[in-house]
Amino acid sequence: MKSLSTRSPLSGVSAALAGLFELPRCDFVEQARVAAELAREVDAGAADRLAALACECTELSSDRLEEVFVRTFELQPFCTPYAGPHLFGEEGFQRGRMLAGLRAGFARHGFEVQGELPDHLSVLLRFAARLDGVEFDEFRAWFLATPLVKLADALAPTSNPYRHLAAAARDLFAAQGVPDHVAQALSRLGAATASGTCGGSSTWSDEP
Repeated sequence: MKSLSTRSPLSGVSAALAGLFELPRCDFVEQARVAAELAREVDAGAADRLAALACECTELSSDRLEEVFVRTFELQPFCTPYAGPHLFGEEGFQRGRMLAGLRAGFARHGFEVQGELPDHLSVLLRFAARLDGVEFDEFRAWFLATPLVKLADALAPTSNPYRHLAAAARDLFAAQGVPDHVAQALSRLGAATASGTCGGSSTWSDEP
């Protein structure tokens, strides 16, 4: 068994952030506050962003918050919570290979996934929380950095409350952006390069 002394300080906040990328439960605001407290030990700015997420969502009913989530992550292609499309495009051979590789890696670690594809950010963040040292750093570089940077960039110009979550996750897991070796490898593979914005005030805050 690996020593816990090599466990990344991001492990705890990684697991806490995972639930925030899922369809919100009734305790979403409390989840965000817990994540903020855990993040404060690592990055004060990210913690402040998560606290802002909790504050803004306090004013939303459970039904309204669920609607915000769906409009943001399920109806906006630039804000998909799946890593594959950010890395390789919506469909393609490379994404299929990545999913197979993730499943194999999860199996080696005894990590089970039910009801979701392996490249969903909630799954990736939970799995990352189990990793140590270099293994954690490599996983973060290859599977988290690119989607989190793209997601944060897409949500930054909007008034969508999830902009705080995206920015906090980017600051925690990709503060230096996408590593050069990852960006170069993805470029050679013909990775997705499209960008855009999503989830502005008109998509979530205007009452129907």
